[in-house]
Amino acid sequence: MRTVPSTPKLPADYYLQNFNTLLDFVFSNYRHLLNEEERHFYHAFNHLVTDSQRLYVRLASRSSEFIRCKSLHYPEIQQTGKTVTNLIDSGFLSIAEASDASEWVSIFTRADLAEVLPAPLKDKQVDASVLQAQDLFGQSPLALLMANHTIVKTRYRATLQCYRLLFFGNLQQDFSAFVLRDLGKRSYEPYPIDHTNLPFTSRRQIEAYLHYYHCCDVYESVKTQGTEALVEIQRSLPLLQADDRTLSRRLAKLSNRIARQLERCNALDEASEIYRTTRRPPARERLARIAHKRGNTAQAFALCQEIEADPGDAEELMFAQQFSTRLAKTGSINYVGETTVKPPMQRLKLEKLSLPVELECALHYAKEGKCFYVENALVGGMFGLATWDILFAPIAGAFFHPFQSAPADFQESDFYSQRESLFEKRFSQINNGLLAELALDNFHYKYGIANPLVSWQRLDRQLLTLALKRISTPDWLHLFDYLCKDIRNNRSGLPDLVFFPDTGGYRFIEVKGPGDRLQKNQLRWMQHFEQGNIEYSVALIEYSLDSASREY
Repeated sequence: MRTVPSTPKLPADYYLQNFNTLLDFVFSNYRHLLNEEERHFYHAFNHLVTDSQRLYVRLASRSSEFIRCKSLHYPEIQQTGKTVTNLIDSGFLSIAEASDASEWVSIFTRADLAEVLPAPLKDKQVDASVLQAQDLFGQSPLALLMANHTIVKTRYRATLQCYRLLFFGNLQQDFSAFVLRDLGKRSYEPYPIDHTNLPFTSRRQIEAYLHYYHCCDVYESVKTQGTEALVEIQRSLPLLQADDRTLSRRLAKLSNRIARQLERCNALDEASEIYRTTRRPPARERLARIAHKRGNTAQAFALCQEIEADPGDAEELMFAQQFSTRLAKTGSINYVGETTVKPPMQRLKLEKLSLPVELECALHYAKEGKCFYVENALVGGMFGLATWDILFAPIAGAFFHPFQSAPADFQESDFYSQRESLFEKRFSQINNGLLAELALDNFHYKYGIANPLVSWQRLDRQLLTLALKRISTPDWLHLFDYLCKDIRNNRSGLPDLVFFPDTGGYRFIEVKGPGDRLQKNQLRWMQHFEQGNIEYSVALIEYSLDSASREY
């Protein structure tokens, strides 16, 4: 049984140490790409006294750029008021202006506002114009509020955003990554950082990323405001960068989201124009569906044929085959596609318990053997354990900061081809009987370390050992080959359960409750099972009338 390690105690100013780590990394690697303000920030911050650095980092980490000084209290910072003054004098903070009241009024509590307003609050949100109304003596609640409270604004937030982008390569991660690591909540593989293949090589590239993230924020705020707003976002996107696959992928993904929202607004011409530009799945699928919606069967079929000739991924190919079959039923086109997989079905009548349907089904099969609720965890996890060193191999540009749970190109279509020789060598080793040794050794020595394919909560040694004993090496290789050729799409869709009967062998079981249906990625896996003669079935769950009536 694994012992749970005690939570380490962090130093009082752990956040400042982490902040300096980020600044030093960015400045040492990207100094030549920083603008004047960003370089000035680095030097000016390093000239601040320690308490000023601590307070600035504390304030800059808050979601709001406006802060009430009266609310500030940090045990490790002495003389907070004096430190605030030092930061104002140094240009890291500024006094909030009355003209910005609409932005900073939200930092005050209702009790604070009630002290300066002449009438009780009725609305949860207070408009700044209410604070500006003057009373008979020429005073406004706004003036009283500003007289009673020192309100400051943190400066250099755009600069910090740039530093964060250059360190993490994205704006989803933040300083919490440091904290989770330091507390032992999340561990990362100690891969070497590739300083010679960092992701940013020009200032133009940095600006494009920052603008992309700005457009993401704008999209979320206006996506329900209609066609004009959506088209304007699309027009404002940075141009696709042929030399930057990561940004190109992100831009295409955002463009597809914008186009899909335009479809919902019935702006089909505008949506089609975007889809034709991105070409990233599911763009051609959407174009085919739009053509069919408009009654242009020939165009829809031509797009499906184009996909079949050069599919972007397995999901796009399956769509083209299924949609072509559907179009052929109209009688206007001739198409003979691949035979659609027909999964073996088993109807089960169960007593409804207060458990997820998958666990109820697992209990049913456990009467005749061992049954585990695994979903994608078993096959993906076994593959991740068996190829651990390949996933974290020092491929050029794959690792550029210490908080990556996966290589930078993990989502790219050429992830496999970049490592093909390594995978082929590993598959040869597995074929020679090394799978158990590789998987179980890494389960022991790497336990708890982040891996994009390994879900530690869903795996245990008993499951791995039994699976290695019952599932043959050829079957594992058949599963691994399909998974690794398109990890982005094929890492999901595996059946819910794996069943090991007392009589021997194994079977994958997909569980479907009342009204549930098989998804595309599940059908693709089932098709692959049949190609490899891997036993599987679909359990269709029905609940007995007695158990259903007891719910009421």
